[in-house]
Amino acid sequence: MSLALAAAGGSVPLATVWILGAAFGWTAMAVVVRYLEGRVPSWDVSFYRALAALLVGVGPMLWQKGRSFAALLPRRDLTGAYLVRGLVIFTAQAMYYHAIMHMPLADATVLNASAPIFSVFLAMIMLRESVGLDRWLLVLLGFAGVLVIIRPGYERVPIEALLALGSAVLFALSSILNKRLIKIESGTSIVYGTNFFVALSGLIVVLFWGVRPTWADLGVVALIGVAGAFAQYCLTQALRYGDVSYVAPFEFVRVPLVALAAWLLFNQVPPPIFGLGAAMIFLSVLLLARRAARAKPLPVTRPAE
Repeated sequence: MSLALAAAGGSVPLATVWILGAAFGWTAMAVVVRYLEGRVPSWDVSFYRALAALLVGVGPMLWQKGRSFAALLPRRDLTGAYLVRGLVIFTAQAMYYHAIMHMPLADATVLNASAPIFSVFLAMIMLRESVGLDRWLLVLLGFAGVLVIIRPGYERVPIEALLALGSAVLFALSSILNKRLIKIESGTSIVYGTNFFVALSGLIVVLFWGVRPTWADLGVVALIGVAGAFAQYCLTQALRYGDVSYVAPFEFVRVPLVALAAWLLFNQVPPPIFGLGAAMIFLSVLLLARRAARAKPLPVTRPAE
């Protein structure tokens, strides 16, 4: 992390602690989703998770913004931004949860963790960033790692793998959409406002295609909401103290954590080729982030409290 970041209030230790907290939160969430084993549809899980996160966030929002009903509503001038991000994240979560439920847990996680690679494409298209030859080579390295894991031509590529990759694309899009919000909103507000519109998006789907969960499964889904909200908040806080180029590689810590949990809890042992593909994706993400840090060491802008 650059001196400019330190001068602007950045902190390597704090950014590291927060992003590691996010990794543990994402790991816990994935394990609990797998535990459901498809008893609750993935779009229902996305809705109930957002609803649980809203209930958890009521206290912090009232404490931060005042004890009034208006404090629980997103800012009017940011309604459009939150709505689009909510729709994107609802769809991404539903796709990812379905992949977690119906394919090896570690495979789904590492494919979803390729989101920073897709961010390069989206940044080029949406933010008109120039991409040099070295960046293209690193992106191709990441995609090669994806191909190693899904092994097209040697095995039938399951639809769940495509859903995991699709979720990575949408999560990359949500990160770009988050760039505006993080400059003017606090971490608590971003997490709460996003979940507000994720729940609103999911409510429409659940009303027509939802399945009524048992009380036991509803409790499990609530745990998903708590773990997801915790991870979201930790990630937002990490971005307050460190730039994306520093934070992004640390998110990959969840891959070995999930692989370990899958082995201990569900007796899922990834094949040896999994390690090669995961290492290629991680190396791509790491070097892309380091290149971004050298090319443009921007200061961290703290969101308004």
